[in-house]
Amino acid sequence: MRVELAKLLLNRPDYLLLDEPTNHLDMPSIIWLEKYLKSSPTGTLVVSHDKRFLDQLTDRTIEISLGKIYDLPLPYSKFMEERFKLREIQLASFQNQQKDIERKERLIERFRAKASKASMAKSLEKQLDKVEIIELEEEDTSVMKVRFPVLDRAPRLMVHIHNLSKHYGHKEVLNHIHFDLERHEKIAFVGQNGQGKTTLAKLIAGQIVANSGKVEVNEKVMMGYYAQNQTELFNPFKTVLQTIEEQAAPEVRPRVRAILGSFLFTGEDADKKISVLSGGERARLALACMILSQTNLLIMDEPTHHLDIQAKQRLKDALINYPGALIIISHDRDFLTKLTSRTIEFAGGTIKEYLGDIDEMLSKKGIESLDAIALAKTQETSKASKQPVVKETPKPQMISVSPVNIQEKKNWQKRFAQIEKEIGICEIYIKEKEIQLADPEFYQTPDFHVEVKKYESRKEELNKLMVEWERLADKLGNN
Repeated sequence: MRVELAKLLLNRPDYLLLDEPTNHLDMPSIIWLEKYLKSSPTGTLVVSHDKRFLDQLTDRTIEISLGKIYDLPLPYSKFMEERFKLREIQLASFQNQQKDIERKERLIERFRAKASKASMAKSLEKQLDKVEIIELEEEDTSVMKVRFPVLDRAPRLMVHIHNLSKHYGHKEVLNHIHFDLERHEKIAFVGQNGQGKTTLAKLIAGQIVANSGKVEVNEKVMMGYYAQNQTELFNPFKTVLQTIEEQAAPEVRPRVRAILGSFLFTGEDADKKISVLSGGERARLALACMILSQTNLLIMDEPTHHLDIQAKQRLKDALINYPGALIIISHDRDFLTKLTSRTIEFAGGTIKEYLGDIDEMLSKKGIESLDAIALAKTQETSKASKQPVVKETPKPQMISVSPVNIQEKKNWQKRFAQIEKEIGICEIYIKEKEIQLADPEFYQTPDFHVEVKKYESRKEELNKLMVEWERLADKLGNN
């Protein structure tokens, strides 16, 4: 995916059409892509279910629903807020109109029987004939309903990992790591692709074995495991109903159609072959299969792939309310926000723990993306490997710290924080101005060219700030 995307960007097109570009990208790559597209003069049309990506990148949203198109010059979240307000206004107008029609119809019935009021009745009828009835927009209210059954008997310490190492050939993925999971904890595994997140999940789930160290899963743990390739494990020649019935216990089978219905497989949908299902339908079926058994620990590896924004929110709500323990691997920042109480960062064969969700972790790092973290660690490892090994008797040393270096670093940190504030102010100004520029009436005002120049100037200022921000981020990452 990264290679194809790189080829596309290197061609420097005038316009980019991107269909789900963040699927299969890790979080640093997604953040880098955001930055690149935001600073690029190339126009972009993007189809995505990554809410945070859309909010960061876009200034116009087009929604396609039930054969209609809704187009507003706003990023996704603000678009949805405005759409909700417009629906509320439309509904209120419809209800007021219906009340007015009912009132006039009652008057017509009363006046029609009286000769003295007959002309008034006819006048009211003519008024009603001219009324253009407000039509309520059809709304897609179909939503996936998720609720994971829970086995109450959960031990305090569910998983204990000690001094664990795992390698594939010469590639060491995990190196002497320690990790504990207690009941009711919700933990996110994050980091670049290939750093061992899925490997550790598979080790805990018993899918693979370690080369050294130990993985202890309490015997009272009842685990549900959603693999990264879960949607590819179905038999393509079987139907949706056959697939779920095979995994259901005998006592559950009478309810499988109801379960399928809660995951939007209604009527003839249950008889569809797996081979004709879309990616989103397969993901919903995989989640439906997961709720067939009671659990007190869920391990989910990229469960949001192919799910739309509404379905992701339903899944997130279900996981927030799930009283068991959770380990989740995801690169979707919006999905992880406020979902977990601990975040584990994977890099260079080791893991590092942060209390709080993904936003708190990135805030504590003081940088926007994980790629700077990984780069700093790679550089440290590279420097260490180049140092000659000298065997000698260790001698006591006095360690001195240069006050100049400490002060210099403080200055960097102070400027870094100041730049972040300035970037935020610039971005707010630019977004507000772009909404104004999207209005055709704006160009009828006498001073519109002055405002356009201010807008262009602020964009140049933002680009300069971003360059300085990245330079300081590299300095702080390496010192």
